Amino acid sequence: MVVLAGLLLAGVLCPPASAAQSPAREGADRATWAERAFTSYAALQRHLYLGADQHHLYLERYPREPADNAYS
Repeated sequence: MVVLAGLLLAGVLCPPASAAQSPAREGADRATWAERAFTSYAALQRHLYLGADQHHLYLERYPREPADNAYS
């Protein structure tokens, strides 16, 4: 959950460097980056997270291969 909050804050507070924008455009950019952060985190959880049974670890690569390091 902490990672999600960090990703969302990074997407909202750190938009790409660009020239000054109108407040309406700035709000739209923040929403876009927040949505991207949320989507990325959801994909990370869906494809790489092993769950509580596996000590809350994440895979390095997807799909998992037999030769992959079990504790990365």
